[in-house]
Amino acid sequence: ETPEKLAKALKLFKNFNPKWSKTKVLFVESSFVHLNVLQDEFPASQILLSMYHTVRLVETTVKQTKARVPPTVSSALIKAVFSSSPANLSHLATELKDVLEQEFYDYLQQNWLSCEILWYMHVKKGSHACQ
Repeated sequence: ETPEKLAKALKLFKNFNPKWSKTKVLFVESSFVHLNVLQDEFPASQILLSMYHTVRLVETTVKQTKARVPPTVSSALIKAVFSSSPANLSHLATELKDVLEQEFYDYLQQNWLSCEILWYMHVKKGSHACQ
């Protein structure tokens, strides 16, 4: 997928969807590399990490770590996702800090753990969306 092909596809989508300008939020995987194309085509929309894909990425990364991972990490992730609260998110951040590589942890902290609008929307939508 090239930026040009994605831009063309988004323009086509917008042509067939006259209410596209009402799009307020777009969800992407953490590996999505064409954020600038989305920002150009949907300038009034927020781009957030997909809760589902980020949870799966964290689970996979934790499983692949060479260090012994305490069971509290998994339980903190479950609590944060299925009973989101500032306290549960803070606890998850603490648990992940000792397990993940610093660069990945910093990325999650900046783009996922501290993203209040994402967690607010997740709570409003319902945790069933991550199952």
